Amino acid sequence: MNPELEALIHPGADLEDADLESADLRSANLHEVNLKDSNLHSANLREAELAGANLKNANLEEANLFSAFLCRADLRGANLQHADFFKFYSASP
Repeated sequence: MNPELEALIHPGADLEDADLESADLRSANLHEVNLKDSNLHSANLREAELAGANLKNANLEEANLFSAFLCRADLRGANLQHADFFKFYSASP
């Protein structure tokens, strides 16, 4: 993750309406982050911690969610077209 982005992202951060298109968020701790209405088109969220994240109406088209942890994440209204969910976790093992 680039240093500018890393400074903004932390558990509980408010990133509503953020433009994170093609952002590299691999293994990022996005626990309870507000990403409502954000653009995450083609973002790499592989192995990201998204538990409790607000992703309402977020654009996750073509996002890589491989092995992302989405327990309690709110995905209502999110665009998940062509998102890669090949292997993801929605609850604790």
